[in-house]
Amino acid sequence: PDGRATLVQFANAECSCCVRAATQVDRIRRLYGERARFVLVIDLAAAGAAKWQRIAGMDFEPAPDPGRALIRRAGVERGLTSVLLGPDGRELRRWQGHSAALLGDVAAAVALVSGSAPRPLPVEGVPEELVNGCTFPR
Repeated sequence: PDGRATLVQFANAECSCCVRAATQVDRIRRLYGERARFVLVIDLAAAGAAKWQRIAGMDFEPAPDPGRALIRRAGVERGLTSVLLGPDGRELRRWQGHSAALLGDVAAAVALVSGSAPRPLPVEGVPEELVNGCTFPR
């Protein structure tokens, strides 16, 4: 913890849904990145994680997790899992999947916990129906 709210996004490198959602999730970082921290946990080594982010269009702080130790410790079973940590590092909320409503809920929670004024979140291209990420291999 560094005294800021932190949104941790868990991505499965093999999940096409995670790639498609990445730029949409990154919109929250663009809105609140000055007051909150944004971390991507992905089951790749550092070089692969950096390449995945470039391809996906996501600029979160990378947390490469090739052995999935962080993923298992957090109890995350699927990609497209978002976890909001408070300034003290404790988990406040957890979301599974991706949709316009869910993304709006995540953005509102980040704004609240980071002490930011809520801002309009563009949701063009975000699915209306909930999309779940792929299960992480054991």
